[in-house]
Amino acid sequence: MMTLPCPTEVLIRGSTVQWFTNFYDGDDEIIQPLGAVVVISYPIPANATSLVEIAMTAPSGAETRWTAQWDSRGAATGIVYWSIHSTPGPPFAVEDGSFEFQANPANMVTFT
Repeated sequence: MMTLPCPTEVLIRGSTVQWFTNFYDGDDEIIQPLGAVVVISYPIPANATSLVEIAMTAPSGAETRWTAQWDSRGAATGIVYWSIHSTPGPPFAVEDGSFEFQANPANMVTFT
């Protein structure tokens, strides 16, 4: 599983990508929206792009961060863009970012 410690990096195609985030109000205090999603735009074979929206898991206990995981099998190599925001209603964007999927001939067949 790959965790994104920064918004842009290179990952191996076929890995599970995980996001962690907090939501803040205007006073920089952590708030908890009713829901949250990560929207992912990623390359697929045949030079096309796919878009997926994944519901994030709400924090529990002492944890304050929302989390999401995405199984990237089926994605092609290239740039993946993502955006995290609250739901429902007008979204409060928390983070936007991108990373690059790389692959070598050994995993090109495995994860298509």
